[in-house]
Amino acid sequence: VGRASGVPVTAMLTRMDAPLGRTIGNALEVREAIEILDGRGDAELVAVTRALAVEMSRLARIDDAGPAIDRLLASGEAREKLARIVAAQGGDRRAIDDPEHHLPIAPSIRDVLSAASGYVTAIDALGLGVAAIDLGAGRRRSDEAVDPSVGFEVLVRVGDRVEIGQPIGRVHARTEPSAESARDALGHAIELAETAPTPRSRILDTLRR
Repeated sequence: VGRASGVPVTAMLTRMDAPLGRTIGNALEVREAIEILDGRGDAELVAVTRALAVEMSRLARIDDAGPAIDRLLASGEAREKLARIVAAQGGDRRAIDDPEHHLPIAPSIRDVLSAASGYVTAIDALGLGVAAIDLGAGRRRSDEAVDPSVGFEVLVRVGDRVEIGQPIGRVHARTEPSAESARDALGHAIELAETAPTPRSRILDTLRR
């Protein structure tokens, strides 16, 4: 489509042996995005976000944008820009300035503990996505309601060493019964092995056309 329109297009292919980032669910992902724009957050997600920003700058004929992007993240200017965008569209910028008090929080928040020790080799992103829909974070039909407060936090990454009884995830649910079912789904989604997997970049390839 880009080639036919005479527009340069880039696609970055990322590994999906784990969710991109540490959260699944609307308000949880917004909080995580705010952390990234505030110069904090999950290192893998920061790296992918930065790579996307550098590539977008390149497409706009701005070369060597990495240092400028780093300054924007470290200074808080990127977060302030998001707050202004939200306000300009009629939203409440307090959700960006003070997310802990202005984004919805699920009534039931429960940790998931590892049933075994070992190295994390994979985290079933598709399985967790389906489980998040069951929690109410997404919809199967257009007439279904979405609960912005529910979802998952994944507290480990592929390659991490975990011990039995260690918290590996957190469920944000509307009710206790749904939290229990989701805890099982999260526990089964995290695969462990006796040996550590070979480290790999999250970005597998960059396609430019």
